[in-house]
Formats: sequence, C-alpha cells, structure tokens
Amino acid sequence: MKILHSWRWRLNCRDRLESEHRDAVRVALRLPLRLSAVLILITGPIASGKSTVARVLGDRLRAAGRSLAIIDADDVVLTIGGFRNLPWEHLELSLEVFGRLIDAWLSVGFDVIAHGPLYEQKALEVLGSIDLTRAHTCRIILRTTYEVALDRVSGDSERDQSKDPEFLRRAYHRDLALLAELPPGDLIFDTTSTSVTQVVDEIVGAVLGGTSRSAPR
Repeated sequence: MKILHSWRWRLNCRDRLESEHRDAVRVALRLPLRLSAVLILITGPIASGKSTVARVLGDRLRAAGRSLAIIDADDVVLTIGGFRNLPWEHLELSLEVFGRLIDAWLSVGFDVIAHGPLYEQKALEVLGSIDLTRAHTCRIILRTTYEVALDRVSGDSERDQSKDPEFLRRAYHRDLALLAELPPGDLIFDTTSTSVTQVVDEIVGAVLGGTSRSAPR
C-alpha cells in the first residue's frame, strides 16, 4: 500500500508540475486560456498599411503558437481578373466569397486576419452575416494622409490604378467618408506617424493580453 501511495503521490506531483509548466508558457506568450478563435478585421483607405500590418501581425501570432489564416479582399478580386473594369456586381460577389472564406476558417478553429475595404456596404452586410459567437473580434482602423498614400503607391510595383493621383484622390476621399460612418474601431492608428512595429505591438497586446488602447493619433 505504501508503494502504491508513493507512486500516486509522484504521479500527482508530475501532473501538477507539467500543468504549472504549461501555464507558465501560456503566461510567457500571453496566450489566452480560452479555445475560441480570434477574428481581426483591418480596414482603412488605400495605402494605409493594411497588407503590411496583416502580414507582420500574422507572423507574430503564428510565432506565439496561433493557427492563423490571412485573407485579403483584394486577393479575392484578383482571382477574377483584378479591379480594372470590374463590374460592380462582380465586386459584390467577390466580397461574398471573402466572407465565406472568413467563416470557413473560423468554423475549423483558426484565427483570421481579414483586411480590405471593409467599409463598403456589401462588405458590412457580409461581415454581419458571419457567426461571430465563436470568435473574439477586434476591429482595426488604419489612417494616413493622401500625400503619404500617394508616395507609398508610387513606389509599389504591384499597384495599378491607384498610382493615378486623381484616381487615388477620389478613392481616398470616398474611403474617408465611408470610414466616418463606421462605428469606432477597437484600435485606431495613424500610420503616417506610427510604425508597423508599434501598430503590431499594440494589436498583439490587445488580442493576447486582453487590453485595448489606441496608439497616439
């Protein structure tokens, strides 16, 4: 009986130590103990830094052990030929596919970073149809000035129509008007003066650390 008691005592000690080790690792990584997925929605005008922030943020969250999908609304449009001469109904269809991709990855427990013109009415309808009860949602709004946006697109070889200053000016002011109608984001950043690293640090702290505060505007 003493031998059996000693064996059980050692087993319990081992299990307790392993549990404490796992908890310590979670604390070190600031990972939540919950199992629900995280949905991070990033929007903003053209060249505000959505794709760059999404990519760097994705790298950080994957390094912290999260299973993650990054979904770019622009990439979905590219699968049907891109934005040039795109019929409006095809843009709306691409946004529906965009929403289904988000929903599909959330349904299998993956975190999702989704970015694009999430202020468009169709995008809002699509996001409104997603079952968000299985995900903690964090809404990010990025801002920049027209002048900085123009400088950024000028040096981007992958840009097309947005390199036209007049096209960019019209799109930029339209985007700002639509963004003004959105509810306040959980985090808002002016990427004119805030670095990608600072933005990502804030988002990681909010998502994994349970805090929510905006960087200086």
